[in-house]
Amino acid sequence: RLIAFRILVRSSDHYLHGLISVGQLDVTELSREEIVNAISRAMNLDTSFKSAILPNLEEELLKIDETFVKNKHKIGILRVKAGQTNEEEIFANSHEPGPFDEFLNIIGQRVKLQGFKKFLGGLDGDHNLTGEDSVFTDYKNLEMMFHVATLMPFTENDPQQVNKKRHIGNDIVCVVFLDNTGAVFNPSWIRSHFIHAYIVVQHITGSHGQPLYRIAVTCRSSVPSF
Repeated sequence: RLIAFRILVRSSDHYLHGLISVGQLDVTELSREEIVNAISRAMNLDTSFKSAILPNLEEELLKIDETFVKNKHKIGILRVKAGQTNEEEIFANSHEPGPFDEFLNIIGQRVKLQGFKKFLGGLDGDHNLTGEDSVFTDYKNLEMMFHVATLMPFTENDPQQVNKKRHIGNDIVCVVFLDNTGAVFNPSWIRSHFIHAYIVVQHITGSHGQPLYRIAVTCRSSVPSF
């Protein structure tokens, strides 16, 4: 009968998985090395696989996985008020109770940074230099730390708020929360070489007074469809 192996191959330059047929073979009579060589020939690889037994195989496989699949992410969050049209005004916003706070409670939980043992996303977990609190979520084995601009310390006499922007400006994804229907956002207002996608969330009130959110996504032309 036709023999096929389900394999997963990951290397520094390619990734593939699926069923590999090695023809009519009696695998019960083959050694481990012969099975590995048969798979290598069936894949038409220039190099042969070598069988290896590693005492810490599970740890090594996890290390390889981490190079392909990221399970830790840092995401910026900005609050935009009506009438604001530049990053200096946006980064200067303070934290206040209201719709923005309610939104943060939906996407994660407020955590104390000092002594926090999970993913910090570059925030200071020792001396509160990046604020006392932030928002964190652990969703389907993905750890996400949000860089919330309004929870970071405000620096007097610094209109650019460099300490805030050095975190959020280096994130790949940034959530922009519009306080009300009068607030708008243009990605050109934020000067960053690293932000590739903005998720714009606008708070609106439903017909029965319930909070609703209108969501739009914009990204650079180099970002594939998702």
